[in-house]
Amino acid sequence: HDYHIIKDKELQKLFWRFYGEVDVSPIVTYHIGGKTYVCSHYSLVVWENSQKGWRNAFGHSHSTLPEKLNSLSRDVGVDNNNLFPISVLEFEDHMSKKVWQPVDHHDGVNN
Repeated sequence: HDYHIIKDKELQKLFWRFYGEVDVSPIVTYHIGGKTYVCSHYSLVVWENSQKGWRNAFGHSHSTLPEKLNSLSRDVGVDNNNLFPISVLEFEDHMSKKVWQPVDHHDGVNN
């Protein structure tokens, strides 16, 4: 959805040719180095096994959401990192600064 923010017309064409109509709805899960990453275009409040330490990597918000120190999630959009993607190591370095305690949102809650 962001191709229009690219001012250079040739870069716009390249972006559109490479990405086209991208479906941003799926949530994809990756297992890397003993950790699990739930990757989504949009920020999630809770996600599969978030209470077990699974991480959420998301974009879309362009660095406008406040950082949640108690959530193992991060806006990994390129506008957070000088227009470069971050590595898993950089993501984990960021997670190491979080004050996270596992909370099972199912315990004692009637929804």
